[in-house]
Amino acid sequence: MLDGVRQTVGAGYRSRTLTPEGPDRGTSWAATSQDGEHDFSKHLAPASPVGDPYRASKRVATSRLQESGTVLQHCSNLCLSEVAQRLTPVVFEEGEIVIKQRQVGRAMFFIESGSLQISVNGQEVRQVSGGECFGEVALTISEFTSAQVKAVSKSELLELQARDLWHLFAVFPELYATLKHHALENVNRACAIDMSLVQAAWGDVAAEISPARAAFDQLLQSLEEPLNAQTKHNLMNQVFFAPHQCIVQGFQSGRSGTSSNSLYFIDHGEVRVTHKGVDVARLRAGDYFGEVALLVSQATMVSVYAVTCVELFEVKAADMWRLLNASTRLYNVLLRKATLTISRHPF
Repeated sequence: MLDGVRQTVGAGYRSRTLTPEGPDRGTSWAATSQDGEHDFSKHLAPASPVGDPYRASKRVATSRLQESGTVLQHCSNLCLSEVAQRLTPVVFEEGEIVIKQRQVGRAMFFIESGSLQISVNGQEVRQVSGGECFGEVALTISEFTSAQVKAVSKSELLELQARDLWHLFAVFPELYATLKHHALENVNRACAIDMSLVQAAWGDVAAEISPARAAFDQLLQSLEEPLNAQTKHNLMNQVFFAPHQCIVQGFQSGRSGTSSNSLYFIDHGEVRVTHKGVDVARLRAGDYFGEVALLVSQATMVSVYAVTCVELFEVKAADMWRLLNASTRLYNVLLRKATLTISRHPF
């Protein structure tokens, strides 16, 4: 899981987040600090004195979020309260860069005051100000930041760390749905985003047909007797994983991996497949995995982790085996897929 460090500022504690370098976002934040390049402690607002209502009152904290995070206006009061308690006030002076383009997303920000410039590949695309937010794209539908954000004037922001946001996604589905919708709206604005990063991780944002359902339908074309739409719908269970969450636990330290052997179809997002801690593959929207454990090995030999937020459809092993037992053609098609996977990555 993502690690973090805390730094004492005056009488209180404020967040200090660092951006990991390299391909592994699971690396400790502290281990990646170099020459203060990613040290945001200098931007932290002064520590609140004892008895300060912002630290002591959930009501006041939630009120500040409601004023600066209007994108969350449709979320429940409980959700807003939980988000508010995880916010850190930060201040950026005119000309300072808050987010650099094409870096691992570490946090999102709600704007209390000030104005900030969003630019893509050096070209300004728009400005944002009080009541708006930014940074959510890299924490929901992309692995990397898709634009640079620079303070045009002194800006007071509320920072929400990535690990806190991802934890809340599991508790409040409406929070994920709201920020994903906001991220996709930003993506659809002409020239307002680095589309190559988003499409590489999330897939076609304009797709009208579910990539996961399309992949499942293609697989089921091998059936001698086609399934009706309702039966196919009932077979697919929608599941969600936040970045760094383990979807499938593989063989480790003499212990067998998971025996659930479900078949997973990726609807949106990106996952990484590892064997003994080494990345062996990246899978994206329209891909599926789990066929090797289902047909060849009783224990999963690889682990699968979410790289971005990942929306999957899971077909349980028992349901899949009912289909395989009823169709030799389907069994052979899936077995060929498993054999091909093994030939590419002989574990």
